Amino acid sequence: MAALRSPLFSPAVLLLGIAAMFTFDGNGISSFWADQPQGALVLLAVSMGLWVLVLRTVRKVRNVKD
Repeated sequence: MAALRSPLFSPAVLLLGIAAMFTFDGNGISSFWADQPQGALVLLAVSMGLWVLVLRTVRKVRNVKD
Protein backbone atom coordinates (compact mmCIF):
# COMPACT_ATOMS: atom_id res chain seq x y z
CA MET A 1 0.00 0.00 0.00
CA ALA A 2 1.51 3.30 -1.06
CA ALA A 3 1.43 6.33 1.20
CA LEU A 4 -0.81 9.14 0.00
CA ARG A 5 0.88 12.50 0.47
CA SER A 6 -0.53 15.99 0.40
CA PRO A 7 1.63 19.13 0.29
CA LEU A 8 -0.83 20.75 2.72
CA PHE A 9 -0.27 18.17 5.47
CA SER A 10 2.76 19.85 7.07
CA PRO A 11 1.24 23.34 7.26
CA ALA A 12 -1.98 21.87 8.67
CA VAL A 13 -0.09 20.06 11.44
CA LEU A 14 2.10 23.10 12.15
CA LEU A 15 -0.82 25.52 12.48
CA LEU A 16 -2.77 23.09 14.65
CA GLY A 17 0.27 22.69 16.91
CA ILE A 18 0.75 26.45 17.18
CA ALA A 19 -2.94 26.95 18.02
CA ALA A 20 -2.72 24.32 20.79
CA MET A 21 0.52 25.60 22.39
CA PHE A 22 0.80 25.98 26.14
CA THR A 23 3.37 27.42 28.55
CA PHE A 24 4.52 26.70 32.07
CA ASP A 25 4.40 29.52 34.58
CA GLY A 26 4.29 29.92 38.35
CA ASN A 27 0.67 28.74 38.45
CA GLY A 28 1.28 25.61 36.38
CA ILE A 29 0.26 25.09 32.77
CA SER A 30 -1.53 27.83 30.87
CA SER A 31 -2.53 28.42 27.29
CA PHE A 32 0.00 30.33 25.20
CA TRP A 33 -2.92 32.26 23.71
CA ALA A 34 -4.63 33.14 27.03
CA ASP A 35 -4.18 36.88 26.45
CA GLN A 36 -5.25 36.74 22.78
CA PRO A 37 -7.78 33.91 22.23
CA GLN A 38 -8.80 35.36 18.86
CA GLY A 39 -5.30 34.55 17.55
CA ALA A 40 -5.75 30.90 18.49
CA LEU A 41 -9.20 30.84 16.89
CA VAL A 42 -7.85 32.25 13.62
CA LEU A 43 -5.03 29.69 13.56
CA LEU A 44 -7.48 26.91 14.37
CA ALA A 45 -9.86 28.00 11.62
CA VAL A 46 -7.07 28.14 9.02
CA SER A 47 -5.78 24.77 10.19
CA MET A 48 -9.23 23.19 9.91
CA GLY A 49 -9.56 24.59 6.40
CA LEU A 50 -6.21 23.04 5.48
CA TRP A 51 -7.29 19.70 6.99
CA VAL A 52 -10.41 19.72 4.81
CA LEU A 53 -8.23 20.32 1.75
CA VAL A 54 -5.82 17.55 2.83
CA LEU A 55 -8.67 15.06 3.16
CA ARG A 56 -10.16 16.09 -0.19
CA THR A 57 -6.77 15.68 -1.88
CA VAL A 58 -6.17 12.25 -0.35
CA ARG A 59 -9.65 11.03 -1.24
CA LYS A 60 -9.34 12.34 -4.80
CA VAL A 61 -5.99 10.56 -5.25
CA ARG A 62 -7.38 7.36 -3.70
CA ASN A 63 -10.40 7.41 -6.06
CA VAL A 64 -8.19 7.94 -9.10
CA LYS A 65 -5.94 4.99 -8.13
CA ASP A 66 -8.91 2.61 -7.73
